[in-house]
Amino acid sequence: MVRKLILGLLALAVSAGAADIPAGKVPAGNQQLVRQVTSLPPVDERLKQSHPEDAPWLQDLFEGLTVVDHQGNIQPGVAVSWSSNDNRHWIFTLRKNARWSDGSRVTSSDFVNSWQQLAAPGTPERYQNYLLQSGVYNAPEVLSGELPGQVLGITAIDDWHLKITLSRPLAYFPVMTAHPAFFPDKPPAGTPEAPVSRQPRQFNGAWQLNSQQPHSVSLVPNPHYHHAEQTILSKVTYIEISNTQELLQRYSRGAVQISAPLKTPPQLTAKLADQLHRSPRLSAQVLVFDRVNGPTSDVRVRKALSWSIDRQAITTDTLQNKAIAGWRMTPSAAGNFTPPLLSAEQHPPQGRISQAKSLLLAAGYGPSRPLNLTFSYRDSGDEPEVAHAIAAMWQKQLNAQVTLKPQSSGQPRFSGADVTTATVHAEFNHPAAFLNQLTTGHPQNISGFSNAAYDSLILRAERESSEPLRNQDYQQAEHLIAEQVPVAPIFQYVTQRLVAPEVQGYSQDNPLGYSNSRELWIEQQTE
Repeated sequence: MVRKLILGLLALAVSAGAADIPAGKVPAGNQQLVRQVTSLPPVDERLKQSHPEDAPWLQDLFEGLTVVDHQGNIQPGVAVSWSSNDNRHWIFTLRKNARWSDGSRVTSSDFVNSWQQLAAPGTPERYQNYLLQSGVYNAPEVLSGELPGQVLGITAIDDWHLKITLSRPLAYFPVMTAHPAFFPDKPPAGTPEAPVSRQPRQFNGAWQLNSQQPHSVSLVPNPHYHHAEQTILSKVTYIEISNTQELLQRYSRGAVQISAPLKTPPQLTAKLADQLHRSPRLSAQVLVFDRVNGPTSDVRVRKALSWSIDRQAITTDTLQNKAIAGWRMTPSAAGNFTPPLLSAEQHPPQGRISQAKSLLLAAGYGPSRPLNLTFSYRDSGDEPEVAHAIAAMWQKQLNAQVTLKPQSSGQPRFSGADVTTATVHAEFNHPAAFLNQLTTGHPQNISGFSNAAYDSLILRAERESSEPLRNQDYQQAEHLIAEQVPVAPIFQYVTQRLVAPEVQGYSQDNPLGYSNSRELWIEQQTE
């Protein structure tokens, strides 16, 4: 059966994420927005940017085959529809009114050129890893240099149809195409009078580059964007501010209207605290156990350690609500996923402690033989505080003897430790982005977990076109993680930003952590 995803005539006529002015709201006369970033590399060098959350201008300047709306869901971008018979061979149909900022048409060849660039020397490893994760045919061989980029599994059938071949079926592949790694690119055409080095970069998003200074960049609407009439802002300026106090001073006087993510928000006045927006992120903190050596090679010990952690106390008291307590590998904010209720969550806190003590006794640990652990953690960010809090819980609840071992970022995670902290994050909004990290041989599987039943569930989910059935596979995978405990999820991070009250259209529901400027507008403020 042909599987076809077409999001309807309304979706084709109205661009996802367009700014919308509700009845009763009045736009201000000045529709210029200033957003803070903590670093500002050359914004037109797409493949040299950091994580999309830290480089929000990428979504302003470029548009992929699909786009992410303000709730984190996939909508049509340059592609108006996509289809596959087997979830391995995909055909994307491009909209014919997609234009670059010079007015020329965006064609399927622009995507072919861009994706082949991912394999070029100098491309950041994170983008090349994303290409590998996507399963594009011949990607490993092209990246290793065994094959030329021209044999990558992407082909322009004609100007409006793009064929993508994967090495294995991936039912969720369209979700991955919204990532900046897969944005199109139009190589500048140089002439003797105007060499390539002098040609301006072209953009196919709702915005185009106006000017770039050492510490700021300004964007203006792209008049050739396929829904340009729905952009309300007249200008967006990104300004580089790395000092928190300087940010607060500028924000307080209205010189900045949206902050970059605040990793450690300072003490805010009551007025500013009301303007702090928190939204769940696709990033989580987990504990990783040594399953081969020492006491944590016993699954009963791993489960006891996990069950005895008061996650709510960690997020509320230790982290001051900068995170959300969690028991699952997949954060609750992930799209296309209904979280299962795990066994540990069905017990009250004291019931979990009682179960943990029983598990330790069954594993041979008790008053006459206390559990001895070495616990390593990164000596930066919030990890020291979190590690000390968890160690105190184990000492109090389980009478465990815990040796804390701080490590710098350059040291191996384990290096003799029984348990260590780790952060897992996703580049796209789907449970597979997290659960795949525990499959056998996955490059991000730092636990070394290898379980045939788990691998089978993930493989079946990748091939399954039915979202409810795929969700069942992911739920079973979460239950299996909870039983085998290769890792113990602790909490899910949140994004925290200051957003001025006059800024409308900002959403807290996008777990990828960014808000497209085309969705935003400035409301007239009354004195």
